[in-house]
Amino acid sequence: MAIVNLKLTYPQLSELLQIEANKQDINVKGYDIKISKFVIGEENGKLRITGELVSKWNAYFDFSAIPSFISDENKLDLQDIKLDLDASNLIFKGILKLAKGNVIKRLEKIIEQPLNEQIEIAKTQLDAELSKAPLPYNLKLYSNTKSIEVLELQALQEYLFIQLKMEQEININFANPTST
Repeated sequence: MAIVNLKLTYPQLSELLQIEANKQDINVKGYDIKISKFVIGEENGKLRITGELVSKWNAYFDFSAIPSFISDENKLDLQDIKLDLDASNLIFKGILKLAKGNVIKRLEKIIEQPLNEQIEIAKTQLDAELSKAPLPYNLKLYSNTKSIEVLELQALQEYLFIQLKMEQEININFANPTST
């Protein structure tokens, strides 16, 4: 088993998640929404995420929580959740104030679920990407990730730290064996 330490810097993580979020069709009450100015950072040991919702809502959000991971249950845990939703439009401002409780309840419901499905997807994607690695001498890498276990998750000052324990089989062979 290998220990893998991921240090995901906030600017790059912010950009990646904004791109991924905007690939989704987000529609609320008939309004298409895109996220802009998506910023992830750390503040007093909490993970903080802010952004603007680009639409007729002209709204913004500010979310913070202390993240951790419960390994034996395979669950993300968020403590001390705070969420601020606001809009410049008075009608949407009122709607967002009413929706705040529902949004927090949905977040709590989402984090109650084990991340087994997401870990299986990550294993498959990791194997696919590793198998594309260019090797010299016409060699080909084959990866089979058997397990990924999250050991630690911390919002540090400069990056999100995730420590994984992985069991993985890697085979390297000639891509096109030649006969002699």
